Amino acid sequence: MRADRIRGGADVAARPPARGPPGLAPVRPPVALSPRSTPARTRITRSLKILILEDETSVAELITRELHRAGLEFTAKQASRRADFAATLESFLPDVVLADNKLADFTGEQALEHVRRLHPEIPVVMVSDALGEEAAAELLKAAARDFVLKSNLLRLPSAVERAISVEQGVRARKSAEAALRVSNALLQTAERIAHIGAFDWKIAGGEIVWSEETYRIFGRSPGEFAPSLAGFVACVHPDDRGRVRTGLAGKPR
Repeated sequence: MRADRIRGGADVAARPPARGPPGLAPVRPPVALSPRSTPARTRITRSLKILILEDETSVAELITRELHRAGLEFTAKQASRRADFAATLESFLPDVVLADNKLADFTGEQALEHVRRLHPEIPVVMVSDALGEEAAAELLKAAARDFVLKSNLLRLPSAVERAISVEQGVRARKSAEAALRVSNALLQTAERIAHIGAFDWKIAGGEIVWSEETYRIFGRSPGEFAPSLAGFVACVHPDDRGRVRTGLAGKPR
């Protein structure tokens, strides 16, 4: 067994084996192994807000106990009926929703649809009794971040942290894309006002990209004209084409 898979493996490897009575095999120190393997966790250090959709208080207590045992800091609120869930979702705005699949007047699928419609940025983890593979697949297809069995709550802390981490990644990507769109719009506005075009030339592959203003300057349309060196030279005034060709000599075409 590899030392890095043993708790305290480095210390065990450095100690010589203990000697037993003559004629008996050496006795090695006992090695402490984890009683149950747990999924790798993406640690979240900030305090979380967790909304638990569960109609059995004892189950909700087991959920919070397991999360506390794993070291998560959080404030939790429980809802057991549709109206309470909808109201708490709006007033509490949780970081994650933990939803049972079957309640008196609500189902996990309905709760999931409600959250995704009004607050798509809030991840939902289903915490329920055993379901058939088809039903579980449908919940995941409907955008549930994970599915944890009530009989295996040991998985819940890692599922919660992973769901929040994935959602944060999605938000960061969307934010970066939005910022890029704003930046590009500002650049296009500045080029249009100054009547200055721009282009990007990937010399290794020969790919050329023109800005919108460059198309306007040369009287071309993006849908009808694909930028190329030959096309660029054709747009240059005849008196200047010789110098342009000389400057481009030896470059990939």
